[in-house]
Amino acid sequence: MKIKSLIALTLCLAVLALAGCGSSSSDNPPVTTQPGTQPALSTVINGLASKGPINTGTVKVFAVRDGVTDTSVPIAQGTTDANGNFTVDAGGFNGPVVVEVTGGSFTDEVSGTQVTLKTKMRTMVASTGTGTNTVAVTPLTELAAKRTETHAAITPDVINESNKNVGATFNLTDIVTTLPIASGNAEQKKHASACGSISQLINTSKHAGESLDDALTRVMGEMESEIEHTGGLSDDSLNKINTAVTEFNNSGKNPSGSVAPSATPTDGVLKISTAGANVMGALDMTIDLPAGVTVNVADPATGEAAAGTVTNSGSAGAGTQVVAKVIPAAGGTPGKMVIGMINSTGFGAGECLTIDFKIAAGANFPAATDFGITGVSAKDANAKLINGVTAAPKSVATM
Repeated sequence: MKIKSLIALTLCLAVLALAGCGSSSSDNPPVTTQPGTQPALSTVINGLASKGPINTGTVKVFAVRDGVTDTSVPIAQGTTDANGNFTVDAGGFNGPVVVEVTGGSFTDEVSGTQVTLKTKMRTMVASTGTGTNTVAVTPLTELAAKRTETHAAITPDVINESNKNVGATFNLTDIVTTLPIASGNAEQKKHASACGSISQLINTSKHAGESLDDALTRVMGEMESEIEHTGGLSDDSLNKINTAVTEFNNSGKNPSGSVAPSATPTDGVLKISTAGANVMGALDMTIDLPAGVTVNVADPATGEAAAGTVTNSGSAGAGTQVVAKVIPAAGGTPGKMVIGMINSTGFGAGECLTIDFKIAAGANFPAATDFGITGVSAKDANAKLINGVTAAPKSVATM
């Protein structure tokens, strides 16, 4: 009861604080900058687009405003050179952005075939500022961008969490600022070889009579569809990726000479759904964590979950506030999470929560049913108790 009271108080304070906050932003006209130039006092995005290196791809940078990508007009745009490099000037913009690359072509590492890029590749960057900002755009960053989009609002915390989780799955420290360069340092070579593994996956998965151009679009689309519906990749997709990793490492076609890293899940995504009410103003629940599963905390003293690890999604909408307290496992008692949600205008039944969790080394990846949910309590917008509301795990996925 004390925990729930604390959550209710914290939520009320959060709502009041949000009510007094405002935001402002200025529209920045798109500016095209030639590679190698850097205007003073500008936000310059310097990077590399690769699946191998993409030649003459169109680069557009969009601002993220109020939790959504503003695609009405790019704040910067340009073109990649023959080696996939690009430099664009975003004027004085500071904040989260989406860097998108479309069109152009690249030489497939496995087959040597010239491939036209028919699908977009993106990178979401949590924060850009004055000076040079280094950004890699690869299939891995596209998967992370799609993962970010599964949340109700695109925030810097969610962007960072998604980029970190996808990177960790592929044993990479940083997929955004580490450029995939076959002749670079150890981390750059690993990123380049990971991209080569994706090329191997495309070649292996190509249907009879299908071009590599279309196979790339289809396979990336299938993985992104999994992420859209479950928050991550399935075990089947990871197995296919790891088979491709082994084949690529044994092919002798890896220009970096670095062993392509296996995809090993160190993180997972749990989605929670509710039933039994058309509209709820507040919702409380307790989630039992399986053995070997933990959730990052921001403050060990209070147990407050780290930013971006527990977020509203699906029917909860961007206006729902979430507070989560993590109680670590101790003395044979499993770890728990106590979660409270509130929305002054209400939210409907269905998917409502996305939880990013960690998996201890050697622990089995959990099934959705391994997460127990108790203490479900819902109220309407007038704080009146709603009977018959239930909550259950909807899905669990890697990444």
